[in-house]
Amino acid sequence: MDFSADTHSTGPQTIEDVLDQLQQRDVHLAVPFRGSDLPDGPHARYAALLAQTAVTFQQHAGHKVSFFTEFPEPGTGVHIALVEYDDTASGMSAVGLAIDLFLRGTNFSAAAFKSYTERASQGALSAETRAIIEILQERDIPYLQLERDPFPGQVVMGSGIRRNGLLHLGQGRYSELLDGTFCISRSDPRIKALMGSSRRRAELLRQLRIPAARDPFQAPGNHGALSLLLINGEFFAVRHGPERCLIPLNEIHDSIFEITRGIAEQVRHFPLSVEFRARDASLPLSGDDAGVVDFSLAPDLGVLLADLPGDPAPLEQACRQLLLWLFPEDAQTRIPIAAVTGTNGKTTTSRMITEIFAEGGLKPGLVCTDGTFADGKLIAEGDRSAFIGHARVLSEKTVGSAVLEAHHRGLAVRGFAFDRCDVATCLNVTNDHLKKGEIETVEQMAVIKRSLLERATEGVALNADNALTLGMLPHLGAARICLFSSSRGPGELARLSPDDTLACFIEPLEGQDWVVIEDAGRVPVTPVSDLPCTMGGAARYNLENAMAAICCAYLAQIPIPAIRRAMSAFRMSYEHTPGRLNYYSGLPFGAVLDFAHNPDGVRRLAEFAGRMEVKGRRLLMFSGPGSRGNEVLADMARSAAGSFDFYLCRSYPNTRGRSPEEVPRIFEQTLLDMDVPDEQIKTVPDAEQAIDHILSEAGPADLVILTLSRREFARVHTRLTAMQQQGRVNATG
Repeated sequence: MDFSADTHSTGPQTIEDVLDQLQQRDVHLAVPFRGSDLPDGPHARYAALLAQTAVTFQQHAGHKVSFFTEFPEPGTGVHIALVEYDDTASGMSAVGLAIDLFLRGTNFSAAAFKSYTERASQGALSAETRAIIEILQERDIPYLQLERDPFPGQVVMGSGIRRNGLLHLGQGRYSELLDGTFCISRSDPRIKALMGSSRRRAELLRQLRIPAARDPFQAPGNHGALSLLLINGEFFAVRHGPERCLIPLNEIHDSIFEITRGIAEQVRHFPLSVEFRARDASLPLSGDDAGVVDFSLAPDLGVLLADLPGDPAPLEQACRQLLLWLFPEDAQTRIPIAAVTGTNGKTTTSRMITEIFAEGGLKPGLVCTDGTFADGKLIAEGDRSAFIGHARVLSEKTVGSAVLEAHHRGLAVRGFAFDRCDVATCLNVTNDHLKKGEIETVEQMAVIKRSLLERATEGVALNADNALTLGMLPHLGAARICLFSSSRGPGELARLSPDDTLACFIEPLEGQDWVVIEDAGRVPVTPVSDLPCTMGGAARYNLENAMAAICCAYLAQIPIPAIRRAMSAFRMSYEHTPGRLNYYSGLPFGAVLDFAHNPDGVRRLAEFAGRMEVKGRRLLMFSGPGSRGNEVLADMARSAAGSFDFYLCRSYPNTRGRSPEEVPRIFEQTLLDMDVPDEQIKTVPDAEQAIDHILSEAGPADLVILTLSRREFARVHTRLTAMQQQGRVNATG
């Protein structure tokens, strides 16, 4: 809300003002407008009152929300109001209605408010689901509400038993899927058939020789109807009718318990509710009208037990028993989670950690820009390194741990699919992805990336060679912090951090450099020469990625021998990490595929090319995302200038709204401004023609580096592999 022009001075300033405006529009709230101390100052008071009104509208529609606050944006006339919501559409509509009411808009009317209430009430949680969620929170069991944003339209997992009641409980191998009270993940086809067919249930009752009642207990005037509910070995008896109440279990005849146990023995699925008709539940079932009406494998505990007296409340007690059936006390519900963020190196580091976790026997799932993987198998293609991808891996029953790459936009827009992780790392923060009106500074970017690390409980690995990642240190609450650096020694790292911080560094041992961790003593991990990912030391930045992965694995208590074995086998091949410094030998020239798409990535690639022993020329084909600003694109060209003998400037296949010539022309002009000779530069805007040209330009003993977009990796890899095979055929022929 922008108050710089003082446009809201005539708006409501008290609760009475709001109630008066509602009354004028013939709107009556079903809940009290809970008064609270409003802040001083007309603008703050207005913002707080508006937020409280939006909360009250949601409460009127049955949503259990209560939190709101407001605060000014320093140096401006803007106040920001935060409003709690349970359902996105209901919350946004409530805010819109409140704004229209406060601005005396014509869209606010009794009819509009009634329409909102009808729509929003459809999104409210049932008493049963609310009770289940409260117990999940109390027991610290992770859960996801699959009928809340961002899941609708993204996943199809339920059977529609209870509106807004589809919950994913636990993580990975400990997952369960609950729809209302029906546990989908524990139901076989027979149980699902019984669930959906009254005829099949009646047939089972006949097979068990259970007497059947003629009329359903819901019949008008039927006061002999009762339900016997069995969950996790505990019974609840409910009398139906005008005076619904719990029946003391000692007033129920043993035969009724035996019938319920007999059905339970057949279905072995809980909760089980058996509906009886009996004139006197303390006596054996007798008479033509007495017997079992039906049984339910997904009883609505709210309908049966809500508002019944008891301590604890019967609804809470029943929901607690349901969750104890799924997760007994002290049962494992979480899997180890490693989270990775940063500007560059996220995917490579995530894949390294995944290999280490696999070597350590943790059966990892992986989410990265290359796709979603469960126990080494691709289950979804494309970049899923945000909420939906994380949730997908965390819901896979085949997964025993999770490695989750997280990019800044996913964190800022969608938030988290997990309340905490075990270990996390931030590799670096640079000025890539900044945009006016969104994330405008690298400091803001660092805060967003830091939010991931703030969820780590066991350990965080921080790159001490990046000032912005190092600056995150005071904000972290993990049990252990490890600073890693490929250039600083243990003494310098110790001066940068508190006494109890671990350090990871390079130290000479027995004539060669080793990766060493300082943790109440030196812990040698692996010789640097045993890390193929560094390509003989040329890919120095991959040493940083490897150190981050090693630190995360160490903090996750993976044994050193498993870390060493995994890292010694990890190569920068298309199979291990597609499009990340993939080197192809066996050609007339050396070729490298890479994803460098920002200034820091190109700088690292240029340093790599300079360290490689090349007898011929160094050639670079590069482009940049059209979504980046011109200055960022120019910085990419500056990062490459002077490091190569030939530059081919092109466009990505997806130009992001630019003309195909625009990005390569920026590169070309910047290279010329950096005194790169004109004869060393060529512009071929067409993406495919540029690949053809650079491969034809490369001569014997040259090194050609191709930076590609993700969608080009597989095609160019196939082409280079075919060239390798043809070369071997020619050599043997």
